[in-house]
Formats: sequence, C-alpha cells, structure tokens
Amino acid sequence: MNNLFYEKTNDKEENYKLLKLLLPYISTFLAIFLGAFITQYASDRSYEKQHNKELKEECYAKLSSIKGILVQSMKIYTQSLIFADYYKARYYKLSEDTIYYNLGYEEHLQSRKFLPEVTQNQKDLQEVLAKIRIAFRSNEKLIPLLDTLNKNYAIDVDGSWTEKNIPSLLVLDSLEKAAEDYSMKLINDYYTKNIDEILIILLQDLKNEN
Repeated sequence: MNNLFYEKTNDKEENYKLLKLLLPYISTFLAIFLGAFITQYASDRSYEKQHNKELKEECYAKLSSIKGILVQSMKIYTQSLIFADYYKARYYKLSEDTIYYNLGYEEHLQSRKFLPEVTQNQKDLQEVLAKIRIAFRSNEKLIPLLDTLNKNYAIDVDGSWTEKNIPSLLVLDSLEKAAEDYSMKLINDYYTKNIDEILIILLQDLKNEN
C-alpha cells in the first residue's frame, strides 16, 4: 500500500514537472492565438466602419444628384401638362386659331416624353432612400422624412380650372399662373424641402464621424 501511495505521488510530481515544462509553450500559443484573434477582430471592425462610412458618403452624393434631376424633370413634366391645358382652353374658349391647338398638342407630347424620366427618377430616389435607411439606421431624425418620401407622392395636375368661365386672355393667363404656382409649390414642399432636410442630417452625421 505504501508503494501504491509512493507511485501516485511520483505521478503527480511528474505531471507537475510536465505541466511546468509545457506552460511556456501553452502561454506562447495562447498569446499568439489571442493576438491573431484581436488583430482580426480589430481589422474586421475597421473594415466595417470604413465600408459604412463609404456607403454613407455614396448615399449623400447620390441623393444630392437625384434631387436636382428629379425636381427638374417633374417641373418640366408638370409645366407641359399645364401648358397643354392652357392652349386647349385658349383654342376652345377664346380663339379657334389652330396654332393654339397645335401648341397644346406639342405640350401634351412633351409631357408624355418626360413621364418615363420622371418615373425612373422616382425609382432611383426610392433606391437611395432604402440605402440611407441601412447606412444611417441609428439616426432617428431621418425616419419621418424617409417615410414621407417613401409614399412616392405623385404631383397631379388638376385641369379643372380650364372649365371655368374665361371671358378674356387676362383671366386665362391668371388661372394658368395660379395652376403653375400651385404645382410648383407642391413639388417644392414635398420633394425639395424633404430632400434638403435629409441632406442636412446626412451631412451632419458624416461630420460627426470625422
């Protein structure tokens, strides 16, 4: 029995010596492993941060570009519809000179020409808004503005003003001016102002990262 105790004691001592011998190697291995893990983690975090910053900058640039193109195309499209109604009313109510009929038809064709461009610009806007939701997801100020523009509001031109009593060219011009001012105000209030507010928030967010 004493021999058994002696053998167990020797085994413990041998294991201790072995552990003591291996400990520097184990420590070195753990240090290398942890160092590699920390380096990779830091690299991944740095890449993710840089990628997100680049995405934010891309969103800002694209929205800035789309704003001008979209608003301009919508204004031309809307004005063409109003001018078509104007010349139509001038032809039927004030003069049967075919020049006004032809001008109205040309404006009608102009509006149809710009409709696909307006539709594409609105699609491009929705795509960049979706990217903004991802890149700036922590910015709660953007949510109501993005939700508003996501409705893809269509600027309808109400031509009912041409059905009013129009005794003179002065009255017709006045009604046309009111219709145009109203449509331009809708475009500015819905698109220009909301996009400008979003751009201000995006720019401030980018400045805070630098």
